[in-house]
This record gives sequence, structure tokens and C-alpha cells, in this order.
Amino acid sequence: MATYKKVEFDNAQSMFFSIALNKGWLPSPINKELVSESKISDDISSYYFEGMYYNNIVNAISNGNLEGKYNPNGWNNLKQAILNASEVQGTSTNDIFVVSSALHGNPNAGIPNTPFLKSKLNGQQLAMLYIAFSSGLFGKPTTAEILYKSHEDGSCSLFFEKEFHSRLNNQISIAYNDGKFANSNSEDDWNDLIAVIRKSEGVSQINMGELQPYIV
Repeated sequence: MATYKKVEFDNAQSMFFSIALNKGWLPSPINKELVSESKISDDISSYYFEGMYYNNIVNAISNGNLEGKYNPNGWNNLKQAILNASEVQGTSTNDIFVVSSALHGNPNAGIPNTPFLKSKLNGQQLAMLYIAFSSGLFGKPTTAEILYKSHEDGSCSLFFEKEFHSRLNNQISIAYNDGKFANSNSEDDWNDLIAVIRKSEGVSQINMGELQPYIV
């Protein structure tokens, strides 16, 4: 009879866990070493770790594999969730889907009901956004608040965490009302960037294996 460790991740913890697997900071699952139930709610998902695989994850954490990363609070929350796992005997996987493929490059798999909004920015818009973050015009994102995928034409698809996107929109409104864009030499470029960000669309599924954290 198989023994699994049950871990409940919120959306942020799921993102950090996916990044850790993709970066090789935590060992990748094989076959059904890691399975996931349907979401408990919009914010919480249950993950089942095969016993030996769970021990390998804990050993990697104990060895400091998640130390010294950006956004230490996010990584600490992930570690706490993993270490608070409960033991489950004889878990049936008949109605549970394997998530390792969703986390490692299967384009037909993904994490449903994702907490992201997606926009595609061209090179000029990406440059303007970076300037806005680095100059302090907008608050810088922490790890996993923006993820990105590069395209051959120099553009990028940006995936904004919904709460961060809401804050960013508020900051845009404040800057706009203060005349920060109108008083610049690039008002049209700023307006183009604002329009693209505000037209961001919801994403039902993402392939975390294709995405990287956007870091300023």
C-alpha cells in the first residue's frame, strides 16, 4: 500500500514550487511520485508526494537549496507548507492527475484556474516597463509576481499575478494623474504600454516549464 504525504499549496506556493522544480533547486518527480487533486478552492490545491520523493524534497530543503533566493518570505512560506505535510495511507490515484508533465514542458498540460493575467509586449514596451520599474515609477515585482516567455521576434509574453496587476494599474493611474507621462518626451510610448497592460487577459492554463521569473 502506497504512502503519500499530503501538502496544501496556495497559488503563490504552487508558483514557487514550480519555479524550484524548473530551476533544479528541488528534485523533479518521476511518474507518480507527485500527484495533485483538483483544487480545493480557487486558492488552495492538494498535492500528494510519494514517501521517498517527499524525503528527497525535505533533504534538499535541509541542504539549503532554497536559501539566498529573491523574495525570502515566499520561499519560507513554501518550505513551511511542505514541512507541514500530513501522512496519507493508500491514496488512490485513479481520479488524480500527474502534475510532473505540467511542470516540465508538456504543452498540453497546465495548472488550471491560474492567478495570472497575460499581455504580450514588444521590445519598445518591454524597455519602457523596465525603465518604469528600475526608476521607481512603478513598484518592482517580487519573484513570481511576473513571469515571462520570450519569443523569436524580440517580444515577450508577460504573466502578471492578479494582485500585482491590480496594484500596477493603481500605480499607473496615479502616475497618469500626476502628469508623469504627459510631461515626458515619450508620451505616446507610455500610452501604448499602458494600453497593453490594461488589456491583459485571464489565463486558464499555463506551462510553468516554459516560463521564467521577471526580475528587475
